[in-house]
Amino acid sequence: MGKFKNIFANIIRRKTIRSDILKTKLNRCLTTFDLTFIALSYILGVGVFILCGSVAATLAGPSVDVSILIAAASALLSALCYAEFCCRIPQAGSAYLYTYVTIGEIWAFIIGWNMILEYVACAGSLSRALSTTIDNMFGDVLHNLTVNYILNGKEWNTPFLANYPDFLAAFMILCFTIILLFGVKISSRINSIIVIFVLTCIAILEGYGVPHINFSNWSNYGGFFPYGFGGVVSGSAKLFFLYAGFEVICISSEECIDPVKSVPKALLSAVLVNTCINLVLVSTLTLIVPWCEINPIVPLSDAFQQLGEVVPTYVIVVALTFSVSGSTLVTLHALPRFVYSMAKDGLMFTQLSQVSSRNRVPVTATLIFGGITILVVLFVDFYTLVESLNIGSLICYTVVSGSVINLRYRPEEENVKMFNKQCSLSTDLRRSRVGELSGTLKPKFQCLNFLASEVPGRTVATATIVYALCCACVVVMLNHDDVMKGSWIYIILFFLFILGCIFSFAVILMHYQNNEELTFRTPYVPFVPAFSMLFNIVLLVNLSIFTWIRFAIWVLIGLIIYAKYGYHHSKAAVDLEEEEETLCDNPNDDPPTNDYGTVQLLKIQSTGDEKNE
Repeated sequence: MGKFKNIFANIIRRKTIRSDILKTKLNRCLTTFDLTFIALSYILGVGVFILCGSVAATLAGPSVDVSILIAAASALLSALCYAEFCCRIPQAGSAYLYTYVTIGEIWAFIIGWNMILEYVACAGSLSRALSTTIDNMFGDVLHNLTVNYILNGKEWNTPFLANYPDFLAAFMILCFTIILLFGVKISSRINSIIVIFVLTCIAILEGYGVPHINFSNWSNYGGFFPYGFGGVVSGSAKLFFLYAGFEVICISSEECIDPVKSVPKALLSAVLVNTCINLVLVSTLTLIVPWCEINPIVPLSDAFQQLGEVVPTYVIVVALTFSVSGSTLVTLHALPRFVYSMAKDGLMFTQLSQVSSRNRVPVTATLIFGGITILVVLFVDFYTLVESLNIGSLICYTVVSGSVINLRYRPEEENVKMFNKQCSLSTDLRRSRVGELSGTLKPKFQCLNFLASEVPGRTVATATIVYALCCACVVVMLNHDDVMKGSWIYIILFFLFILGCIFSFAVILMHYQNNEELTFRTPYVPFVPAFSMLFNIVLLVNLSIFTWIRFAIWVLIGLIIYAKYGYHHSKAAVDLEEEEETLCDNPNDDPPTNDYGTVQLLKIQSTGDEKNE
């Protein structure tokens, strides 16, 4: 039994930031402008030119504008949570790192492992989509040559595998990988050029579309809500893909000059600019042609062809080519940085954390995962890749939102233990009555003895987990009410889970928050993180069962790697041993921390206050 307790304690150990948090082997050269354009380069692409029109044609009609706003609201809530974390820990790990310092090692590994899958799948699906588009423009010449001369005239017919190896897509991945080896400064400039070019193309499309606007298209053909509000919600679930890219800002924060100020601005700017672009473009689309005549496969091109405009169709092809290239480049930029962060902590092979001395990029991770992506592009089916995309992001956003609640209801001293004195660049720790009570019950609720905990914040952490589980159960029951519809068991369970959501959220509100002064704080905690969790859970529940099966298989493979390598090579284990040795050397002293840690910082500050008085 003792052995199992030891293993459990090890897999939930948390990372402590032991060096200057701004110190990095990577090149800190990015500005707010660069970060915003990196996100826009990732976001602008298939979603803007195809997905919005497809949703308008099949799910929402003109009310696709409302669907975009709902998806934007969900993304904005998640972005606010990410902004606070990135101000605390401006390093490349993003959700993986945030989970590591707040929840524990095993959960951080699962998050990071699934984000690797998402970025590989994203780069693969984008490059295959782009190569197919280019090949179609030239009469499928590459497809025909590959099938006739390499496959002897017969396509592959195996589940989850491509019909033929896509050598053009593989060549694109190779080119983008080589570009990334020259450093983030060069790739960032290329991204900025791509974004400016795509925005120019969108402006040209608007110039061609505005003269053809007919507002009766919003009132006729079933009105503005032809599919009702249900169609609007379904459309918003599909359109969340438009906002799945803002996390690349947090991944790039370790290469930002001033991440504490730049990251929150870039996150909010990327979400808002992307929302405006999508609203303008899709509104024009539904106003120039009736929504029921929109082609869901090539919506914009077909709409302009119906109007007799030829030039916009060529502009769309060129813009789509550039935007998808930018998205692929950013994806391949983010992927090795995730791997670099995990390898630096010992959870992935240490060789993957090597950084080139000249261009200061994670060269080994870039080359190896560029090669893995090439293999995936060659042999894996496009739709299999697409279905693997959203689940990783949604799980990350849910965990990060819950972690914000966890941080806010822990004692300030507990949060500062994550850093040494050099790391507290975004936190000003000050003694106060509220600060000392952080994570404990408020006086009016102390009669509820069953909610009391010896460890401040533990009850809130438990309540957050219960809230997430109850929300998931409610959403599942609403989505599958046809199974037990009208059954008294269904009704009782449904209301019990509703009460569970309300009570667990009320328990959180019954506790004191800490009063850390951060450069950026997520507003209206716990309401904003709780609503963010709910939005993300709704979207997760609507994913297909096959997506969840693939997710489970991928997690199982990752856990095997963790058990065989990460568990034994974790740097967090070394840190814990050092702390224990220090405690043994100083048995009568206050609990030690890194340099001027929690206890020492409080003593110095209180002494300074006394002198001032």
